[in-house]
Amino acid sequence: MSLLLVLMIAAIAEQAGARKRAAAALAAGSAPSQEVPATLTPESAGAVLGALQQAWVNVTGQASDHEGLLILAAQGAMETANFAKLYDFNLGNIMHTAGDGYDYNHRPEVPQASMIYRVYSSLLEGAEDLVRWAIHHGAGDALQNGDLSGYMNALRAGCYLGCIGNEVPGGSVVSQSDYDTYEGGIQSYVNRFASVKPIAPPSPFALPPIGWGGAIAAVAVLGGVAYVATHIKDGKLQLPRIPFLSGARKAHGVAVPTPAVAAAPGLAVQPQPQPQPQPSATALASAVFVSPEGARQVSAAPATQAPAQAPFTHLPEDFGDDDDAAAA
Repeated sequence: MSLLLVLMIAAIAEQAGARKRAAAALAAGSAPSQEVPATLTPESAGAVLGALQQAWVNVTGQASDHEGLLILAAQGAMETANFAKLYDFNLGNIMHTAGDGYDYNHRPEVPQASMIYRVYSSLLEGAEDLVRWAIHHGAGDALQNGDLSGYMNALRAGCYLGCIGNEVPGGSVVSQSDYDTYEGGIQSYVNRFASVKPIAPPSPFALPPIGWGGAIAAVAVLGGVAYVATHIKDGKLQLPRIPFLSGARKAHGVAVPTPAVAAAPGLAVQPQPQPQPQPSATALASAVFVSPEGARQVSAAPATQAPAQAPFTHLPEDFGDDDDAAAA
């Protein structure tokens, strides 16, 4: 029950954080932007799919269509050479605009100074912004239905690769064949990722790995806390009694106090008889006695110990003859 509660709190906190990030990203001038160095952040297809799956829930509050996630992941793979050239978790190579609240950078492979890209702090943040970007460009329904043709129509309407017939930086003119080629590449990655299992992004409440030593220490600490919590009575910790240690103290002549016995209500506790010291033989011999008449006191003389007699081991051979001679 406690683990379920922790997971629920983590999910609620993650959704709340996603809403805050979305509000900050959409608010113009929400934070000053600055240029930062471009950093490669390569990821696996499974990690990207897992991040997109969580991002869709965070942004829309609804479960996503798996085919739609495959389309977004495939587009990210097209843009980043199968995530090997993924910079700063920008899955869609989304461009930076003034006042969008994101830091930005230039790519070493892109010579145009005007081509600047958003920078994200995590894969989940980049996936959330890609989902928002697709919905903002009218591709949300197509993704929810797993419709690649509808998704491409939305990209074409938004001049994603450039408006058909217009010239783009570099001198080339955009045509329908450019969009057909792009769609074919996305479809190829969709087929490749169809068997890939999404990997859930790490929770912000996840603990770092602690190893075997840390695990043993954690178990010991938790065990101690549990013992203290279950052995406190009247504000005092009840320590266990160890019988063999008490017996060892008695065997070596160490006095062990007798534990006090609490009296039940209405009952009297009988005192335990204490052993009396035994007097020595000399003390008995020198004791003072009172005569039967009670007229005087007589002090007995110190008693002397009779010499010990050796026991007979056998009778003398002439034992019987002596008795006969004496009788005669």
